[in-house]
Amino acid sequence: MSGALKAGRSLEQGFSLVERGMPSPISDEFRTIRTEQELGIPFEESLKNFMKRTPSKDYKLFLTATLFQRETGGNLIALYDQIVFAVSERRRLKGRLNNLTIQGRYSGYIMMCIPIVFCLYMAFINPDRFFALMSQPHGMQLFLISFLWLTIGVVWLWNIVNRMLG
Repeated sequence: MSGALKAGRSLEQGFSLVERGMPSPISDEFRTIRTEQELGIPFEESLKNFMKRTPSKDYKLFLTATLFQRETGGNLIALYDQIVFAVSERRRLKGRLNNLTIQGRYSGYIMMCIPIVFCLYMAFINPDRFFALMSQPHGMQLFLISFLWLTIGVVWLWNIVNRMLG
């Protein structure tokens, strides 16, 4: 888009170039924008429809900035250059965060597996003692409660990791 605007093309022509030059998922969306314009839907409305269809934060940043610049005016080329920089920085920082948290995530996975491995080890090495726990009146309840808490811990850790990386 920025290259098309630098070459002197209009914003709509830049959208048409992106439609022809990009791979399938994004080119289909830009084709939809152009088709909506041909059907008489205003450009701003078709951009808002695109924003509703795409869950990506990067596209929403691009579309919001485009709508804002069309209303207020200004240097759209410089704005797109800043958006490209912001998106690439966000991806770089997300990759760095992923690398920095990998040790903690794998430590959590190992800690989640230790009780399961320990139960399997006890059932294999000393099955009489392990199954004696199951034959006690509250043994099976304690066993199930401990695995319920383990499951809650796994889900909790999974949510923390996904929120941090997502």
